[in-house]
Amino acid sequence: MILQSLVAYYEDLLEKGSISKPGWGKVRVSYGLNLDGNGNIVGILTLKTPQEVRKKTVFVPQAIEVPQPVKRSSDVKTNFLCDNATYILGVDEKEKKERALQCYRACKEMHVELLKEVESPAVEAIIQYFEKWGPEQTEENKCLTEHWNGLMAGGNILFYYDGKPVVDDEKIKRAWQRHYDKNKNQDDEKQMCIVTGEKMSIAKLHPSIKGVHGAQAMGTSLVSFNAPAFCSYEKIQWDNAPVGEYAAFAYATALNELLSDREHSRVIGDTTVVCWAEGGSAVYQDVGIAAMFGVGESSGITEQELSAVLEKARRGEPVEVREEWLDLEKHFYILGLAPNAARLIVRFFMKDSFGDIIRHINEHYEQEQDTRHRC
Repeated sequence: MILQSLVAYYEDLLEKGSISKPGWGKVRVSYGLNLDGNGNIVGILTLKTPQEVRKKTVFVPQAIEVPQPVKRSSDVKTNFLCDNATYILGVDEKEKKERALQCYRACKEMHVELLKEVESPAVEAIIQYFEKWGPEQTEENKCLTEHWNGLMAGGNILFYYDGKPVVDDEKIKRAWQRHYDKNKNQDDEKQMCIVTGEKMSIAKLHPSIKGVHGAQAMGTSLVSFNAPAFCSYEKIQWDNAPVGEYAAFAYATALNELLSDREHSRVIGDTTVVCWAEGGSAVYQDVGIAAMFGVGESSGITEQELSAVLEKARRGEPVEVREEWLDLEKHFYILGLAPNAARLIVRFFMKDSFGDIIRHINEHYEQEQDTRHRC
């Protein structure tokens, strides 16, 4: 039920054009590696932006849509166009020069292979970069030494050409999409996906979920089987819950989008709470969060608007918020997630009509008020 609801939410957002399509994903990017037409590094662009956190200004990496990143642990797996300094530059501060060189070579091989038949100035710059660059040149490059500590911190680096991100190049985007679609359509054995009910390639590893309070910063699995005790009927790992590649991508992308939206997520103890509405309208989230947790600076709704919604929903009357009429019969979802050692814990999941949820919240407030009067 949870995965199906998240896949449906993903498709609602995809129809609106407000979420990444298959093969792409939003990642936090700290720096841009700016290249000239000859593939030379001519600058490091700082992509971190100021953000208010607990009344303090901190600089956080930008969320940028890039080719879907791989899921890796200790093995060498490279991303396309955007990765950390170990892969893009072939250097790290852990004195593992041989492994860093392996990572860089894997990155170079992938980019040359994917872009060898693509013609554009940005492609030529990337190819020239990999032909010329060697990790030993790092100390000689002033652009890199000026940002050395930040680059070594492990943040993502995105290729730029002439001051513009290469992910904006349509030819490069098409090259990546062809590569992604080809790999996803290989002749793997197709099985029935338990989420969509369609036959498709089954995801062996599900994308990481990021943004749950207290969980690993690199992300944690929502679905995984990492011990025999979790398996049954002699099935191994992913065969215990066969989720298709598309469904795994869709639910993870939707959930990561919800968790990254700080205006519409809250923390109760160790549990991170997100909510969404059928159809993907953010107004329902604004009202739901304000009703559950109170009106705050980032609520997107005023006290007067919330009071009007609660009163009209109680009477079953039509409700209008910011020139949008709310459908009280629309499905509304509330999900609570908490961290664990190997995967996320689902603390609770609720599905009900938006109107019933608002009415129940209203009844809670009324009962609480009655209790206070009696005391």
